[in-house]
Amino acid sequence: MRSFRCLPWFLFAHSLHAASIEALPIKDAVPYSAAEDGKIVVGGMYPNAFIWNLTDGIANPGHLQIPQSGPNNTTEAVGVSSDGRMVIGNSTAYGQTTQFTRAFVWTKKRGMRPLGGSKNTESHAWSISANGKLVVGTISSDRGQQAAVWRNGKLAKRFRFGTVGTVVSADGHWVAGFDGNAGDGGLFRWSKKTGVQDLDFSDGAFNYPQAMSDDGDAIVGQGSDSTPFRWTLESGIQSLGILREDDTGYATSVNADGSVVVGALSPTGAFIWTQKNGLRELKATLESDFSLDLTGWHLSGARWISSDGTIIIGHGILNGTARTWVVRLT
Repeated sequence: MRSFRCLPWFLFAHSLHAASIEALPIKDAVPYSAAEDGKIVVGGMYPNAFIWNLTDGIANPGHLQIPQSGPNNTTEAVGVSSDGRMVIGNSTAYGQTTQFTRAFVWTKKRGMRPLGGSKNTESHAWSISANGKLVVGTISSDRGQQAAVWRNGKLAKRFRFGTVGTVVSADGHWVAGFDGNAGDGGLFRWSKKTGVQDLDFSDGAFNYPQAMSDDGDAIVGQGSDSTPFRWTLESGIQSLGILREDDTGYATSVNADGSVVVGALSPTGAFIWTQKNGLRELKATLESDFSLDLTGWHLSGARWISSDGTIIIGHGILNGTARTWVVRLT
């Protein structure tokens, strides 16, 4: 679990002098999350999930056995605890005319296990707290879908039908998602102490949260206009904008205090946003601010940033080959 708060990017950027980029030995894959030190990365490498770590290299955790559908399976790992010991994801089995998805939790000791719930209920996991005790996602039945919280692998809370849970804060105190009962969908957050707080139900606005600051006071994701947004307790919803007229995109990750946001714009590529400098293309920022040689690289999207803002992980193209990359700032 994160035990410190980071300073805003513009306060410590002057002390960061160098940047490096590493292409991980993972081709044709999309990383979704990483352990706090960036030495464990998880994601999808169709049709399998992958878990990469600096010591052992790449591993495939396998697929859940899902009797409700056929033998063809795809699996993605979407989240990992801060120490890298617990991984969450989703495994989907396909029949000729059906498909069925179950959320899973994986540890090196116990392997892959389905998250708790009825065996006839579909589930998706999307986010895990830093200590691995809370998982947030969605369960689905014939009546519809509901945001859900699992605690220690057991289903602990369901929200009303029409909701989707997407994010949990690092400390596990806050959950965020969107509610389809409000027009086209509204952003909400929840804690055990406060209950549900509706954050943006204006004019049918659809805001899909992707990440949250450590304390839950900043949420980032994709807005109703297919551009990245940032919500804060102090300022409410804010569009982060675009870099080209034809850009669409989303924010994927945020540092501990919510002052640095990363994500993807298409066709521009990976972006970084800070309170001081606003929205910038990540590649251009690394080249101009850190003199990093990125010849041959296209940084397609940034997927994760560490709590102190010094490690960024994403996917891109290196000399024509799809690669997962890790940028470290020192």
